[in-house]
Amino acid sequence: MIQIREILIPTDFSEPPAAAIGHAAMLAERFGARLTMLHVITAKEGKAAAEFPELDPARDEEEAAAEEEVAERFGLQPLQRLQVRRELRHNAHPAEEITRFAAEIQSDLIVAGTHGRSGLSHLFMGSLAEDLMRSANCPVLVARTAGPAATEEVMPYLQILAPIDFSPDSEKALRYAIALSQLFNAQLQILHVVDMPVYPAHYAVNHALAEQFSRDFITLSHEEMERWLAGFEQKPRRHQTHVQVGRPYHEIVKFAEAQDIDLIVMGTRGLSRLQEFFLGGNTARVIRHAPCPVLVVKLNERDFVQ
Repeated sequence: MIQIREILIPTDFSEPPAAAIGHAAMLAERFGARLTMLHVITAKEGKAAAEFPELDPARDEEEAAAEEEVAERFGLQPLQRLQVRRELRHNAHPAEEITRFAAEIQSDLIVAGTHGRSGLSHLFMGSLAEDLMRSANCPVLVARTAGPAATEEVMPYLQILAPIDFSPDSEKALRYAIALSQLFNAQLQILHVVDMPVYPAHYAVNHALAEQFSRDFITLSHEEMERWLAGFEQKPRRHQTHVQVGRPYHEIVKFAEAQDIDLIVMGTRGLSRLQEFFLGGNTARVIRHAPCPVLVVKLNERDFVQ
């Protein structure tokens, strides 16, 4: 069962956060959730930014443009059919303030775009992204904005990808992916990447044996994925399991592009070397290059899937 009542959208108002607004509005309409747009002012932004926004009756033109974008794309009136509020906070550390504010309003989901300026421009592209994903007490959905001219309509998620490495975090991510696939009647694609080492030519390696190991890993991985699915109370209506050999972040992005994936759902920590993948530089690479939004969940946080 999915329960989303509060959705938080961080923004710096350099331009309407089109991708974040689109996905947040689609989810808010479906669940009757309230949207909160949060702007964190840092010391570098100066006095002009501190005067933004005036909520009622006058609205800043950027704020109005953001709401008009929702109405144009989805035929919605944000202040009527959607519950929208705007908040302005001051903090030299945007991720810290977003985390604190999300806890204050008991946010079920943070939805943010990666395009912007000032402190938030790097929020999902480096250490601040890792800080937020570690510290936020709810899942984070990152939607990459292609650019100012991006106007494609956000549709329900019909193809959902769950990359798993058989860690507890990826088990939770799979539970989320199953619930979302049921909600949207989506095809669920479950992907495990076997990260086989590449040996230099001068190593005395039995390549035939290494290839046999790879084939065995693939067979066992398919069997384990089906065993995992059998253990869930909720079952996906339609699913496929896949095993690829290579670098995890590269294979996930390549698979998402090839299969026209609409949403990737993944955990923040994995097993052994994959811990670096699920929380670090490789995570930023997936977010930066994935052709679709990425929903990041972790074990100890406020859950919207019960």
